[in-house]
Amino acid sequence: MVTGKATQPVPGELIQLCRQGDRDAQLELFERTTQDVQRILFRLAGPVADLDDLVQETYLALWRALPKFRAEAAFSSFLFGICLRVAKKRARGWARWLKLRERAEREPAPPPLDPQRPIEQRERAAAVQRALDRLSFKQRSVLVLYEMEELSGKEIAERLGIPVKTVWTRLHAARKAFRRMYPWPPNANQTGPDAPG
Repeated sequence: MVTGKATQPVPGELIQLCRQGDRDAQLELFERTTQDVQRILFRLAGPVADLDDLVQETYLALWRALPKFRAEAAFSSFLFGICLRVAKKRARGWARWLKLRERAEREPAPPPLDPQRPIEQRERAAAVQRALDRLSFKQRSVLVLYEMEELSGKEIAERLGIPVKTVWTRLHAARKAFRRMYPWPPNANQTGPDAPG
């Protein structure tokens, strides 16, 4: 699972070298940002088997779009916009993927990859991801950005290109839906924990 929040600032000189096609600079930019890209794609698209493909697709799109980047804009917002478009494209086949996932969940569970990690922690993480999977892409995007990426309403509005009021409306709906779909602990009588905030 891709976790954590480890955004590294990207110097303008490095971006300029990348725009000029400098391979060493592109490699450095990849190394500085790949953890963020993986984390965002994981949270927006789910723990899909093709996460590496989505990361590759994101960087191919980045190299194509980099000449359009304006230096006065935040590079993190620019990169997030590319991640969002890649994840959105992936989400078009979401219903089919969910159906396959539900079928796979009925199969016997494989042995844990990391026996040191508590079983409850793995189960909780899987339950959170299943709940995120079932949200609409619009709701999931806002919830991930606010609760997991810790962005403000204004920052989310800028990155998604929507009014701040729409951010709060979607966040409210996403939290409500998430509570319904995240029954933890399993078989609890309550609908789920309150979302932070």
